[in-house]
Amino acid sequence: MSDILDKAVFLGLGIGEKVKEKMDELIDAGEKAKGGGLGAAKEAENRFVDEAVKVVSETLKHANVAKDKAESIAVEIAEGLADKLKLATKDELDVVEKLALIAREKAESLEKRVKALEEEIQKLKK
Repeated sequence: MSDILDKAVFLGLGIGEKVKEKMDELIDAGEKAKGGGLGAAKEAENRFVDEAVKVVSETLKHANVAKDKAESIAVEIAEGLADKLKLATKDELDVVEKLALIAREKAESLEKRVKALEEEIQKLKK
């Protein structure tokens, strides 16, 4: 599921980048055209370009909001699924890891004590 979400986000970002590039091109074309003292047709074309840039900008804003909302929903779903499956959280796993380390250290210590006591018993038997 994460893979699908990642692909969707990257696709959205890729489309967003392409739209932004085209928008920048349109802005540049509009700026160049404005500087030349153009006729009514060119001015109308420039107004059209300006409006197109506004529409694309708004669309990108809405796309970003939708992407954020989709990510939020995906996280909610994943957390709910993890809870239903009773999967351990990272914090819980960290605690278990620390407890296992402490247990390992105690076991090693006990093994050393047992070995020392066995050697002492062997010395007493001789």
